[in-house]
Amino acid sequence: MNRKYIFEGTLLRKRAMIMLCLLGLATSAAWAQTNVLTVTGTQVPPTKVYDGTTSTTVTVGTVSGVADGHIVFVYGNGQYLTKTAGTNKDVVVTYSIGGPDAAYYTAPANDTLTADITPKQLMISGTVVDSNKIYTRGNYLGIQLVGTLIGVVDSDFVFPQATAHFLDVNVGVDKPVQVDYMLYGTNANNYLAPLPDTLTSTILPKPLDATGVVLELNKEYDGTTYCRVIDPGYVSGVIDNDTVMHALTANYVMPTPNIMAVISVNHVLTGPQSYNYVVVDTNFYVGSILKRHVTIEDYQIQAVKEYDGTDNAIVLSEGTLGNVLLNEEVTHTLTANYNDAELGHNKTITVHVTLDGADKANYSAPSDIVFTTEGKIIEPTELAVIGEDGEYVMPVNANGFCEGSKGAIRFHVQKGEPTMYRLLFNDEAQAAGFDNTGWIWLTSDTVEFMIPTNCPGGNYAVSLVLMNEAMVQTNPYTTTFKMSMSNHYLVQVFDDVVSIDNSGRTDGIPNRFTAFQWYRDGNKLDNATKPYYQEKGGLNGSYSVYVTLNTEENAWVCPITLHSVPTSTKQVHVYPNPVMNNTTVRLEGFEDGEHVMTIHNSYGVELFRLTFNGIEKTLDMSNMPQGQYMISVDGVAAKAMKM
Repeated sequence: MNRKYIFEGTLLRKRAMIMLCLLGLATSAAWAQTNVLTVTGTQVPPTKVYDGTTSTTVTVGTVSGVADGHIVFVYGNGQYLTKTAGTNKDVVVTYSIGGPDAAYYTAPANDTLTADITPKQLMISGTVVDSNKIYTRGNYLGIQLVGTLIGVVDSDFVFPQATAHFLDVNVGVDKPVQVDYMLYGTNANNYLAPLPDTLTSTILPKPLDATGVVLELNKEYDGTTYCRVIDPGYVSGVIDNDTVMHALTANYVMPTPNIMAVISVNHVLTGPQSYNYVVVDTNFYVGSILKRHVTIEDYQIQAVKEYDGTDNAIVLSEGTLGNVLLNEEVTHTLTANYNDAELGHNKTITVHVTLDGADKANYSAPSDIVFTTEGKIIEPTELAVIGEDGEYVMPVNANGFCEGSKGAIRFHVQKGEPTMYRLLFNDEAQAAGFDNTGWIWLTSDTVEFMIPTNCPGGNYAVSLVLMNEAMVQTNPYTTTFKMSMSNHYLVQVFDDVVSIDNSGRTDGIPNRFTAFQWYRDGNKLDNATKPYYQEKGGLNGSYSVYVTLNTEENAWVCPITLHSVPTSTKQVHVYPNPVMNNTTVRLEGFEDGEHVMTIHNSYGVELFRLTFNGIEKTLDMSNMPQGQYMISVDGVAAKAMKM
């Protein structure tokens, strides 16, 4: 296309538009002189937060007076007459118009409305309160630093002040604290103070002064730290209307003995407000724990000893310690000493106690104890050499001892002074019934011992041991002695016959004896060599027998004393006599009742024994060998001959 035509076309269009505009301006000018707009119902916000300006937003009401087809915009501008906070403040609204047809109109007249400016809520940051306070019964707390306000309009002069208080007045850690703020300054009325802060702080107990404490400053070790309080003293500084009671306990820091033992006291407060206080006691308490003094009981010291060249006394028993605490390990040893080491009487023996054990440091031993002033150091006791000087004599007769008699040992002391003796028998003697003696006081140079009953014949041994005041024993002196056989073997068969029991009934050994020689009153009887001996006119004297045993040994049988009894009114009759098979035993002069019958042979051996009632008893002797028999009823005898 030719550029010329383009340019011309464009120019023509511009001209046309200019003409139209000029026409429109002419028309608007003509309208402006005649059309004034009105507005009804314009509103502003009923309130605004103070912001340091007078401006406010406007909501334009209903516009009247705009011709149909015209486009006109109405704008409102609201301004408070003052910018400070307040209520029912005048707000002037001025209007302006715009739009394609605004030129044909006049803006509405100004409106005057009312609205509030409310104070602006400020915030604050960085307030610091005191970290603690002493209990005062009040809740006020000091402030170290008031924080910085947040939200103040530039150029306004406003500054804060604050107060702080605990929510309760009692002692505690990290307790809630309320901080309240107030505003000051030229523009302070346009703002609301920051809302209260909640911080934390501590209320410390109030110190109380303690005076007048009295303690028992010395005690004996008892394994505990306890210290007795004599007077707990008193405290001062309690706030009026608070109820606080005071008590005191005291303890040693260490329970062990110490003459400079530190004591710790504990003041105890009670009462409704007691936890708000603490006792401050600046006194330094020092006492003494003394070692526990032990006692010693039941100890034994031998007051007499044999001379040994030293002054050491013999401790028989160290006794037991007393006043030692349960479960503590304390042991002791005793040493005892004479005042010198020489022979003599009336010597002083002093005992010294030494403590040992894991806990000995807590105890003190008793002072040295004078046990006696009658101590003795004596010569050792010695018996004479056995058999050299004839001093040792065992008084026995040729026949040996008999049961029920006494044995004796006479001794000679070569050196020293024995006070007691004891006899020790060998095993065979003890089995025969001899008993070892305990210690017996000496009264002479001869000691005796009893021969037990039922003692078998034979040889036995006994040892003599002497002991002196120092309780030192001599070596045993041993000697032997002989026992005759018991007279239990001898049996009185008739008034005029004594027999030896060779049946084994006495000792369980039948035919123990093989040869016999009888004696009366110690004199040998002629032709008396049978197992029995008959004395015409009746037995009367002491009868013994010298026997040969089946072991080919000889022995004496101890004597038995027998005496014939006067003729009794009681008689035993046997018929027929001699006896062939059966015989009848009839009693004369016996009382009614039960009777005991025994039958012995001519050797004095009891063949059998029976009991019966009445005055007659028939015996069957058919199986018995020929010979002479003694039938005895209740001790009254009769002879019978078996054919």
